[in-house]
Amino acid sequence: MRSLLLIIISCFTVTIAKAQGPTITSASEAVPGDVLFYQQTQVANIATPATGANLTWDYSALVDSGGIEVDSFKAAASTPYTSIYPGSNLALNSGGAYLYFKTTTNDWVSLGSILPGSDTVFYPSTLEEFHFPFAYGSTFSDSTKEIAHVSGGYRDTFETVINQQGTGYGTLKIPGHTYSNVLQQKTITTQRISPLFSNITTSYLFVTPTAHSFLMRIDLSSQNNISKITYVTSNSIIPTSYTFNGSGDWSNAANWSNGAIPTSPVPSGTQVTITPQSGGFCALNVPMIFSSGATLTVTTGAVFKVSGNLIINK
Repeated sequence: MRSLLLIIISCFTVTIAKAQGPTITSASEAVPGDVLFYQQTQVANIATPATGANLTWDYSALVDSGGIEVDSFKAAASTPYTSIYPGSNLALNSGGAYLYFKTTTNDWVSLGSILPGSDTVFYPSTLEEFHFPFAYGSTFSDSTKEIAHVSGGYRDTFETVINQQGTGYGTLKIPGHTYSNVLQQKTITTQRISPLFSNITTSYLFVTPTAHSFLMRIDLSSQNNISKITYVTSNSIIPTSYTFNGSGDWSNAANWSNGAIPTSPVPSGTQVTITPQSGGFCALNVPMIFSSGATLTVTTGAVFKVSGNLIINK
């Protein structure tokens, strides 16, 4: 067993171009209650995706390799290690590990991760993984200085540089599904292990404003060969109903069933029910937009306080 501590000094820059194609916002990302299943595929003879506007990426002939990855998102407060990562409001349980994040309308920040019985990783200065809004032509960069302390006295220091670019938009075809209004996001990660050695990897993510995570991911090795491909399956679960059953602010996950808070804009087909606990109330303290086809229900006798933050499209 080893314990890993990362101390980080980070800086980042963001450029947002005039939007063409879809725009990704914080409402596009995962929320508590999402369970996403990703199918792993064979990578032989698969081409690196083209970049540019109004493209069609046809990966409908991908052959499954048999492996499945499951990403389960939870309210951080409902997980066993939330006290280690104060300020986190979202946790991802994947492969036995817990990853902790702080999400806002502007960004998605990583606080660290823990694999029970193995490594524990802290980002005291945090690591910004996504910045919103993001569209075709947008760029984002983040550099971090990492100092690793491992039990037994081992110490390592290296720098990580992340570069993200909105490199294309169009239509994505994967086995069994065709998606329009898709943004291609390219991420280049450089680990500078020493002045003489760097490890550079590249990933292509395909995302839409409503999918809550990527539709497909293509990872390239440091030799620029495709090393891994995964795509989202129809088994994935995105919440279509939310229930406020506590008392207090809308933005507090503790006031929602399973800690799942609806994000704005609330998509068509989604049901939001306001039923505060006895003697309690719901205060809408953040702007919310309900898309046409979404439903907001306030149960009889419930106290729902609104101060100009609510738009319901018919």
